[in-house]
Amino acid sequence: MSGGITRIAPESIISELTNWTIEAKSWYNDGWTRQHYQNQLDRIFSHVDKMRMSREELEMEEEKAKWVCTECGKSTFDTDYDYLVSTTMHLGCQLELEKDEKFRMTEEDKLTI
Repeated sequence: MSGGITRIAPESIISELTNWTIEAKSWYNDGWTRQHYQNQLDRIFSHVDKMRMSREELEMEEEKAKWVCTECGKSTFDTDYDYLVSTTMHLGCQLELEKDEKFRMTEEDKLTI
C-alpha cells in the first residue's frame, strides 16, 4: 500500500542528515546539488525547531511575522514604540518617505516654472 507513513529509526535519520550535511558542504558537487541538500537540511531544522516550541512561542512567532515594516522589510516587533509610526512602519522609514516626497514636489515645481 502506497502513501502510508514510513517509520524510520532515529539512528537512520541522524545518519541520513549527516550524509546530507556532507553533500551540502562538498565542493565535488555542483552549486545546485549543494544548495539542494542545504535547503533540505534547513527545512528539516525549521520543522524540528517548531516542534520544540510551546503554544505560546508559536503564537509569538505568528505575531512577529505580522510586524514587518512595509518600506524596509525589517521587523518592527522589537522596536520601541517611540520609533514606530505603526506596527508596519518605522518612524525613520516614514520620515525618509516624507523627505523624498518633498524633494519630488520641489523638483516638479522647478519644472513647471
